[in-house]
Amino acid sequence: MNTQRQIPVGFDWLIELEALSSGIKKADREDADELYEKASHWPTCACGQLCTLLDKQADGEPRDRMLKELGLKFMTDIREEKWCVALKTFKSIERRTARLLKLELSNDVCPTQSVSSVG
Repeated sequence: MNTQRQIPVGFDWLIELEALSSGIKKADREDADELYEKASHWPTCACGQLCTLLDKQADGEPRDRMLKELGLKFMTDIREEKWCVALKTFKSIERRTARLLKLELSNDVCPTQSVSSVG
């Protein structure tokens, strides 16, 4: 995946994929190419949209192997215009991100300190 991009303001993969997979929206060739362009860059793919708080490499690639694999699968789903499959992959990325954030947050928890009263 390439790296030199940012997710456009107002763009939301979940909204886009729900519309495409339900048939509310149809993607013509230009739309499909634009979506693939977004999906093929770490900062604008589903991982980039969902994983802003997670540890990444300098190019935006997730350090987590499973998340990276899901991101590559997502890119393939989009390239093949498999909107329902891409939506399922997106949801898997959400779940993995939530799990990783919970782990990262639990690792940052400070031990309880007792407070002695003065007086």
